[in-house]
Formats: sequence, C-alpha cells, structure tokens
Amino acid sequence: MSRGRKTLRNVLVGVAIGAGISLLDKENREKISRKGKKLTKKITEWKEDPQSVKDVVKSQLKVVQSSVEKLEDNVQSVKDKWIEIKDSVPGFKSPKSAMQEFVQEKVVEKVEEKVLFPSENKQDSIVKSSEATIEVKDETDAKLKEKMEEIFDDVVLSKNKEE
Repeated sequence: MSRGRKTLRNVLVGVAIGAGISLLDKENREKISRKGKKLTKKITEWKEDPQSVKDVVKSQLKVVQSSVEKLEDNVQSVKDKWIEIKDSVPGFKSPKSAMQEFVQEKVVEKVEEKVLFPSENKQDSIVKSSEATIEVKDETDAKLKEKMEEIFDDVVLSKNKEE
C-alpha cells in the first residue's frame, strides 16, 4: 500500500474512532440527531423549491459584489489621500526613497573612509600585514631550501651507492 493511501486510511480510521467516542455522550447524539433532521428538512425544501435557493444565492452574490465595490472605493480614496499628502508636503520622501538615500550616503561614507582617507591605524595595519607576508615568505623559502638540500643529499647518496 502506498504511503498516501496509508495516510488517508489512518485519517479515516481516526475520524471514525473520534465520531464513535463522541457518540458515547447522550447530549452529542441528540445534538447530531437534531442537526441531521434540520438538514434533511432544508434539503427537502430546496428540492421542492429550487428557485428559493437560487434567489438566496443571487442575493448573497449581490452583497459580496457591493462589498467588493465599496472596498475598491475605499482603497482608491486612501490612494488619492496618500498622493494628496505627498504632493502637499514639501520635501516629502516616500519611505523607500528615504531608505535608498540613507543607504547611498552610508556607502559613500564607507568608501571615502576606507579608500580615499585611510587613517594611520589602517596604514599601520597594512605595514604589519606586509611584514607578516614577508615573514611567511622567508619561512617558506627556508623550508623550500631545506627540502631541496634533503633531495640533493638523497640523490648524491643514491649515486654513491650505485658506484
């Protein structure tokens, strides 16, 4: 059995168990019975007079449609007010443009700080960094020289053994 079918089966079993447990309570059984009878009565009425169902649905759709239209009008009025406020306040900036300007100013400050006007501390760190690079290079050169000497010694020893 596939995983999806097992899950569906388990859900259905859980629903059945839950329904069975809830039916143990007399009050729940009576409530379900009353609601079932009401539903049966409503369905019978709808079968006898489908036009009433159609009319109810149409009226509900009209209510929804009018609500949507009112919402559209409200959104448009808010938008118009926003534009009116924006145009009436001198120097008004939208939050987005204000944030863009702020970020741009900060970027320019950082570029000037790091590239155009480096401080003495930064120059000191550059000097220290270059000194450390030279030290590492010297260490590497020394290790390389040592390895080369070892290889040379090995080659010389192997030639001496052959002779």
